[in-house]
Amino acid sequence: MVFRKLLLFFTFALVLLGQLMAGALDEVRSWGYYLSDIQPSLIAASPYDMMVMDPTRDGEEAGRFTAEDVMAMKQRQYQPPRLLMAYLSVGEAEDYRSYWQPQWKTGQPAWLDAENPDWPGNFKVRFWEPGWQKIIFGTASSSLDRILAAGFDGVYLDVLDAFEYYEERGRQQAADEMVEFVRRIQQYAKARKPGFVVIAQNAERLIGRPGFLDVIDAVAKEDLHFGQEREDEPTPAEDHAESVAFLDQARAAGKRIFTVDYVSDPAKRSQSEEHSLSRGYLPHFATRELDRLTLPDGQTASASTLKVPTETSRLFNRQRAAFFYSATVPAGSWRVVNRLEWSRYRFDYDFEDETTGDYRTFTADSLDEYLAAVDITYGFSDSFEAGLTIPTVLGRFSPDKSDRTGVYKGSVEQFGLGNIRLLSRYGVGWNSGSDFLLVSAEWGLPTDTRGDDFFGGYTDALLDVNFQHFWNHIGISLGGALDVYANDSFADTEKTLSWAVGLLGDISPTTFASATLTGRERGTLQLEGGIEFLLTNSTSIEFFGGVDLRGADDNAYAGIALTFVF
Repeated sequence: MVFRKLLLFFTFALVLLGQLMAGALDEVRSWGYYLSDIQPSLIAASPYDMMVMDPTRDGEEAGRFTAEDVMAMKQRQYQPPRLLMAYLSVGEAEDYRSYWQPQWKTGQPAWLDAENPDWPGNFKVRFWEPGWQKIIFGTASSSLDRILAAGFDGVYLDVLDAFEYYEERGRQQAADEMVEFVRRIQQYAKARKPGFVVIAQNAERLIGRPGFLDVIDAVAKEDLHFGQEREDEPTPAEDHAESVAFLDQARAAGKRIFTVDYVSDPAKRSQSEEHSLSRGYLPHFATRELDRLTLPDGQTASASTLKVPTETSRLFNRQRAAFFYSATVPAGSWRVVNRLEWSRYRFDYDFEDETTGDYRTFTADSLDEYLAAVDITYGFSDSFEAGLTIPTVLGRFSPDKSDRTGVYKGSVEQFGLGNIRLLSRYGVGWNSGSDFLLVSAEWGLPTDTRGDDFFGGYTDALLDVNFQHFWNHIGISLGGALDVYANDSFADTEKTLSWAVGLLGDISPTTFASATLTGRERGTLQLEGGIEFLLTNSTSIEFFGGVDLRGADDNAYAGIALTFVF
C-alpha cells in the first residue's frame, strides 16, 4: 500500500514536470513589442501577458536590465507573472552592442560581413562561423547567457532570414545552417533553463526545412498584412499568401503564431486583426521604430494612460501566482476564504474506573469532521497579514467496537461552533523572487461548543515556517511546524513537531499545483497535494487533500477553498 501511494506521488510529480516544461506560452492572450527607450515601469503596468523587449536600455553593458529589473517587469498585481522575451538578433551584428569592438570592420573579424544599407550600424554576419556563435552563446559574456542570467523567460530571435542573403551569393546550404544554429541555441538554453521559450521572427521559409519546427516554440511575423514594401501599404498578395501558407503549417504543428503590423489607421488595424484572429494568430500593432509601448487601443503607453507603480520596490515582494492562496496579500487588501473540509482521525482514548482501578485504552474506529469555515484577513503591509477564521463543525465519533465499558453505547454526533482561530502570516522574498520565506502562526481559541467528546474547551497554537525556492515555473518547499495542544487550564499539554518537503509548480499562468510529503512524530508520513485555479484577477478556487502513507492513525482529509481578494 505504501509503495503504491509513493508511486502515485512520483507519477504526479513527473506529470507536473512535463506540464511545466510545456511552458505558459499557450496561456498568452495578448502581447507587446518594445525595443528602445524602454521604461520598465510601463512594462510593469502594461496589460500584456507577454512582452518582447530588448534586454538592455541602450545596447551597452551598463544599461543591461538586472534580474531584479526583470522580476519587477514580470510581476502583475493579483495576476500570474507575464512572460518576458528578450530580443536577440542572430543574423546581424549591431555596432551599439557591448560585444562590438571599435577596430572591427567588414572582414575583420573574418565572420563580419557588409553593412546593411537599410539599417546603418547593422552588419551581416557569417552566422555559421564559431566566432560569431560564441558571441551569441557559450560563455558568461555571451548574449544568450546574459539573458538567461537575468531571468528572461525566452528569446525572440530576429534576422533569421540572413540565410537568404548568403543563398543569393551561392551558399546553398545556408538555410540548413541557420536551422542548425537555432537548434544549438535552443538546446543550450533549455539545458540551463527548462521551459525556456524560443520564438522565431520572420524567415517563414525555414518552417519548411526539416527539424526547424522541432527547435522553436512559436513564430512571429512582421508586416503580414501591411508595410512590407511601403509604410501602411498592403503587403503584396503573393507574398502574403506564401507567408500564410507557412504560418498555417506551423500552427497545424501546434506552434503559436504572433503577428505585428506597423499601422495606426483604425480600419487597417481592424482588417489585419480580424484576419489574424480568424486563423488562430495573435496580433499586435506598434510603431516601426518600436521606441514606445503601444496599447491594445492604439494609444502610446505613458504614466497618464497606465497606472504606473510608484513604489517599484514593492513589486519585488509581490507574491507569485503560485502564492495567491498561501502568501501574504498586499497592504490594504482583504482576503476572504470560504472553505469546506472533511477530515478523519484515529486515536487512542482511555477508560478508567475509579472504583475498581480498571484502566484500559481503546483505539477509536474514527472521528469524522465536516467543517465549513470563513477566513478573513487583512494586509497590514505587503509582507504581513492577519485575521481570524470562524468555523462551524459537524463531528461524528465512532468508538472502538471492543469497548464494552458502557461509556459509549454507539456513535456520537454533535454540531456546533469550532475553535475560532487567530491567523497571522509574514512573508518575504529575495534573490529576484526565486526565494520566499513564509512564517505562519495560529492560535485556536477554546470556543468549541461540542463538548468533551469533540475536545470542546481545548486550545492549540501552531507555528509553521516554510521556505520555497523557484527555478522559473517549478520550485521546492522545505518546512517545519510546532503544534502545541492543551486543555483550557494548560494542565494537559501535548507538543507535535513535523517536517515537510514539497514540489511546487506553475502549470500555467492560471494553474498552480503542489505535492508535499509531511512527517510527524511517531513515524507518521503523510502525502498532501493541491491544485489551484485563478478564476479572475482576484478570485481563485483550490482543491486539496492528504492521506497517511505510514502510521497507525490512518488520518485523511480533503477540501475545497474559494478565495477572494479585494
